[in-house]
Amino acid sequence: ARPATAESKLHNLKYEVASHLLDRLEDIKRDFPYALDVGCGLGHVREALRSVPGAGGIETLLQTDCSREMVRFCQESQSTAASGDLALRYLVADEEFLPFQDDSFDLVLSSMAMHWVNDLPGMLLQVRRCLKPDGAFLGAMLGQSTLDELRVSLLLAEQEVESGVSQHISPMTQMSDVAGLGWGAGFRL
Repeated sequence: ARPATAESKLHNLKYEVASHLLDRLEDIKRDFPYALDVGCGLGHVREALRSVPGAGGIETLLQTDCSREMVRFCQESQSTAASGDLALRYLVADEEFLPFQDDSFDLVLSSMAMHWVNDLPGMLLQVRRCLKPDGAFLGAMLGQSTLDELRVSLLLAEQEVESGVSQHISPMTQMSDVAGLGWGAGFRL
């Protein structure tokens, strides 16, 4: 067997995270016919939904990403794979300025994209605004201690070579702050 490449390991990680996110829908005893995937990337949420047909009662999935190339990839890959009863829609949209009317979606998902957002509190406000009053938001992102070893290695190497340091890895949110960010955006249980 060939060793797994870094790219295939990353794909597997993102698929697993999306699958675990969708597992959480089993804990909610209702259907979510119209769902939004914010920061769809290569379509890992869609792929996870295909492996569990009917998960969460999702009938339509709108995949959005700020990258036109990612949205194009999702559109092109959708045509080569059966989507069953799942209707798929696509839109290039900035995660921080979601172009949807208030109360539009039953469910908003974001899998492994929120750590790229510059204004996470603003993005969460946008998500809350476009959710129906009884809607749900499920998200997964990298947390504070992610990539600590790489961050330290880069800082030490740059300090030695350049006699100074700069940021090479995006700041990560502390998991202890996530509940407060959600509360501030108006999310309630």
